[in-house]
Amino acid sequence: MNYTKKLQSLHGYSANMGVGRTSIFTTLFLISSAILISSGPIYWLPGLSLPAMSWIKNIAFFSAIIFAIFISKERIVKLDIIFLFFIAAFFNFLAFQINGSEGHATYQALIFLAPMAWVLALRSLRPKHLSVAVKYLPVPLAIITLAVGYGFFAKFGIFSDIRPPLEGLHLVEREIAGFQRMTVSTVGFAFGRTGWGTGTSMALVLLGSILIGRRKHWLGLAILLLAVLAPAAMGARGAALGAIAAAMFALITMRQLGYYRVFLAIIITVIPIAAIEYLAEAGLLSNRFFNIHSNSDLFFTLDEVSTGRLGTWVHAARNFFDSPLTGVGVEASRMIRHTGEVVGVHNVWLGLLSEGGLMSFIPAIVIFMWAAHSIWRVVEFRPLLILVIFISMLEPSVVFGTFGNQITFWTAVGLSRTNAYRNLDN
Repeated sequence: MNYTKKLQSLHGYSANMGVGRTSIFTTLFLISSAILISSGPIYWLPGLSLPAMSWIKNIAFFSAIIFAIFISKERIVKLDIIFLFFIAAFFNFLAFQINGSEGHATYQALIFLAPMAWVLALRSLRPKHLSVAVKYLPVPLAIITLAVGYGFFAKFGIFSDIRPPLEGLHLVEREIAGFQRMTVSTVGFAFGRTGWGTGTSMALVLLGSILIGRRKHWLGLAILLLAVLAPAAMGARGAALGAIAAAMFALITMRQLGYYRVFLAIIITVIPIAAIEYLAEAGLLSNRFFNIHSNSDLFFTLDEVSTGRLGTWVHAARNFFDSPLTGVGVEASRMIRHTGEVVGVHNVWLGLLSEGGLMSFIPAIVIFMWAAHSIWRVVEFRPLLILVIFISMLEPSVVFGTFGNQITFWTAVGLSRTNAYRNLDN
């Protein structure tokens, strides 16, 4: 069979299978999954502090896994996937124990084990359950879109620019003033623009692509545009630039848009540039987006253009060459910029090499290549992969980081590994 004929469309699969009756455990699994996906990048809401949201996410996660076991029984066990993730977790834990980052070793292992459990749960779905999951996947993604829209329009004063509750946060004195200045228009429903921009842009790009695949073209395009403008407005440049690349890819490659694809690709590039210029002139755009200072030192200028990223890349490379097998650990991987700001490595892959050396990097890149191959088989998931690849070069903790921010990516991986898609290779 020709490979191009093997590519699956979510909309086509859902339409062909239909949606039949589901068991109580399937219903509970879908509800738990929807809560988990929709709350992934959200860390507070009005009246709900970080501890409360964490409890909601944990309950939803473990409930979904338990219900998946009841639905799938022995099908949830897939030894090759378990082996792949456990090897990564073990070697990352070991590397961090050796290089003196014992306090981070358990977390480093969990960033592999949580995605493993989620992928196993989703890939074990029967075709009739998959059709239900595929049909209603846009619902939790739409909830994240509403949250992003609120934060974006709060920048213009359309909605109240509320502040996050600080209950449950263990802050040192120097952090209190910065957290007190946070609002929903500057960090979203989170406590940092980078994590919020990364997690929400994944959800918006996936939702926009799915809607275009389902021939809701203009709604999908509007969401892709929001995926670009929302992170740009708060200065999350990595997410904004990644969303532009993903939107361009979606517009050019998704045939549902017909002959308008090239024209729309130009439009979705011009509009964000014009909108960003307007936001900057109106004083509504974070200064970080254009944090450029003239200097005769080319490296310094490029480092300023990249908001210190270039300096962290060089620092990470030096750390790797100092300790290529196990890395130098988390604390030694951080650097102090000339501004006095302490920053981590803003590149996932260089960060792994610096913090955990080859023992961290090799298992992680193997898993990512496996995940990328899985995602590429589903047309609507491809723009998400482009986004993730792009952001991983510019930001930390993408793919392998706080699970809530990566839930959209691993959901796409899990759905693409279901029996229905894997059978296409036979």
